Amino acid sequence: MDKKLLQRLLIVFAIIALVVLFKVLGLGQYLTLDYLKASQDKFAQLYTNHRFAVIAVYMAVYIIVTALSLPGAAVMTLAGGAMFGF
Repeated sequence: MDKKLLQRLLIVFAIIALVVLFKVLGLGQYLTLDYLKASQDKFAQLYTNHRFAVIAVYMAVYIIVTALSLPGAAVMTLAGGAMFGF
């Protein structure tokens, strides 16, 4: 099998695996406005104590969610603006 074809198949399977894990683990429940409103105080405290780590994790999750077109990308965009400011 061609090496480039194998690499492409591996990438496709990795994306499919990420989407399946997202659905199976029910991670969509954490990407709702209701959940974000309920945990706003905890987030503010975590952000105060670990500013760089919180921003880095948010960026990583945001990039993955938007790149895979998972539900919740719009909510994450709004929440990022609300939590981190403009």
